[in-house]
Amino acid sequence: MSLGVFTRTIRENRKALFWWGLGLAVYVLINAAFYPDFKDQTSFNELLKSEAVKAFSGNVTSFTSPEGYLNAQIFALVAPILLIIYAVGRGTDAVAGEEGRGTLPLLLANPVRREAVVLQKFAAMTVTTAFLALIHFAVLATFAPSFELHIGLANQVAMGTSLFLLALAFGGVGFLLGAATGNRSLATGVSVTLATGTYLLFNLAPLVDAIEPFQKFSPFYYYFQNDPLTNGLDLWHAAALAGTALVCLGLSVLAFRHRDIQA
Repeated sequence: MSLGVFTRTIRENRKALFWWGLGLAVYVLINAAFYPDFKDQTSFNELLKSEAVKAFSGNVTSFTSPEGYLNAQIFALVAPILLIIYAVGRGTDAVAGEEGRGTLPLLLANPVRREAVVLQKFAAMTVTTAFLALIHFAVLATFAPSFELHIGLANQVAMGTSLFLLALAFGGVGFLLGAATGNRSLATGVSVTLATGTYLLFNLAPLVDAIEPFQKFSPFYYYFQNDPLTNGLDLWHAAALAGTALVCLGLSVLAFRHRDIQA
């Protein structure tokens, strides 16, 4: 099978990928550099007793330990937001973006099956999202010890893997909605709303008895509940996120196979 669609998609996104990677690297470095001045400020741990802070800190238990600091500053909110935005953007653009620009009929006029288009577009989204997660991991693993952030490499790999799978799950949702509807704005809006809603569900569930039983419906539960940076990767949680992405891929193939694409 020719990989022309895959290579074309990667080539078209290489500049954006460079700037995304650079931005992530700078963000990680800046936050890591502040840790030596922060690690002795134990008074910050008192903030965790505040209900308002708990609502947006996930299961962070310390602001001053290396793991707690990185979770609070990077992994509880900013890193997943950035990678989800990227993955959803690539996912909704993969099919719906092509359709909106009027280039999808030209692509399908080539001797390539619809299933191959979906698979290669999804593969491109997966590879570029994985590249950003790898940049994030590599910068942290390389420079963290210089800033007294001593964390086992295996746990850093676990955290990076979980971050990648979370972004891929939401990217898969955006991909599916784009492939099924051909409307990128709709696909983006629903995906972002779902990400926001499930993030709030994960964080607010321990504080609100009425919604606590539904916490496991949030992908963020499988991303962060086990605290991979401290405890390593929970394989069942990783499988839940990977399974979500694969289900979205399968449904995307089915949805796109039967759609009527207008020239």
